[in-house]
Amino acid sequence: MIERFLYTAMRNGLDAITAEPLLLEDIFDWLYELDAAEVVAIKAWFAAKPPNLYHGYAPPSFELPFYSIVLASEGKSEDFIGDDAGMVSDEDDPDYQRDAETEFWDHEYQILCYSEHPDITRYMYEIVKKIMLSAHEYFIGKQVWNIDLSGGDLAPDQVHMPPNLFVRVLKFSCSSELLQITRGSRIGKAFRVAGIHVVDSSESIDDVGGVEAMVTPYIDGD
Repeated sequence: MIERFLYTAMRNGLDAITAEPLLLEDIFDWLYELDAAEVVAIKAWFAAKPPNLYHGYAPPSFELPFYSIVLASEGKSEDFIGDDAGMVSDEDDPDYQRDAETEFWDHEYQILCYSEHPDITRYMYEIVKKIMLSAHEYFIGKQVWNIDLSGGDLAPDQVHMPPNLFVRVLKFSCSSELLQITRGSRIGKAFRVAGIHVVDSSESIDDVGGVEAMVTPYIDGD
């Protein structure tokens, strides 16, 4: 589940900032050139109340400020003439000789940044954006590709947003392969017909060799 990869990347990034607050200077001083006093205030805020991290839309029990990871949409992206990915050939694999089927899927996740202050929400957004950009190789290693980031502010929503909050969303789009092992396919091979040889009137079964006549074909005139 890709949201687990997102969570791990964010958790590692937030923990790294907690351990080394100078990383905030890399974002807000070096990258965005905010004045020194504001950068000091950002570091003080993060040290006193670092953002929490959750899955799913925010219930009232979530402690502010926080990030929330939600699945916005996903679906099959490519169709093939058949989806056969071959057979598992590794003899040490518990699925050895089972058939594999594959599909490519596109996914869009939203990382929601919630706080009670517009500036805090903006800081949170820039932090998570930098974390996601820095984690690109981690996602590639997890077989996640076509990574694209975008974002924006969210308008107030009585259903999915607690009142009096400021929320900005970072959208994480990507692709992955959905590989499925066909359970029971090993025993299925024992009953699979590889082909049928039908002799014509000028040929006998003995002429073929290595074939046992299990079916008597119907011939016109019989």
